[in-house]
Amino acid sequence: MSISASPLIVDWIKNGLKWQYRLQPKRGPFTIPPNGIWSVPEEPYTFTAPEGVLLYFGALFHSPLCGVRFECANGLDTEDNFTVDAAAFLGAANTPFFVSATMHPKISSGLFTVLNSREIPWTDWARLSLINLDSTPQICVGYAYMMATLSKPRPSDSIIPLQSLEKLRLIHEMYPERRTLLKTRLEDLLEEWVKEVKPGKFQAEAK
Repeated sequence: MSISASPLIVDWIKNGLKWQYRLQPKRGPFTIPPNGIWSVPEEPYTFTAPEGVLLYFGALFHSPLCGVRFECANGLDTEDNFTVDAAAFLGAANTPFFVSATMHPKISSGLFTVLNSREIPWTDWARLSLINLDSTPQICVGYAYMMATLSKPRPSDSIIPLQSLEKLRLIHEMYPERRTLLKTRLEDLLEEWVKEVKPGKFQAEAK
């Protein structure tokens, strides 16, 4: 995954907005309790920012019944769907799926990894967790994550008026509450463009 190509980060840079990377690798081993959950990077912890994007989150376990969980204010909660064995069952072993799983013979026997393979944008808050669905304690060898977060809310003029189709897509995905305002602004722009186009203008220019 190329973090430099993140469309959200590119948009922040284009608009001169202040942002930062937040990352922390952690080497274990440490034990996740039976049917337990381990908050990352500490217990309890919630990432907060006006906007953010999860670039990478992966972990190495001793059991395929362990995995990762992502929650955010936008209504996404992966719950217990992304353990190593669940990802492998979905055919997500070393493929560009939502998450990917790796196991023997790609890595040492008895070790299992799972990681997200797509960026996940979020607003307001997000949580990362490691999960263990086994009825016995399981070992996490280590994990790593990388977030990018916006330091301050966008000024209104960096959202409306629109400046590019890329920004239109970002607004539509990350600001559902602004879709009505977006529609109104687009209708106003269209009306302005129509007024600027005089009858026969294009024919005259073509001669």
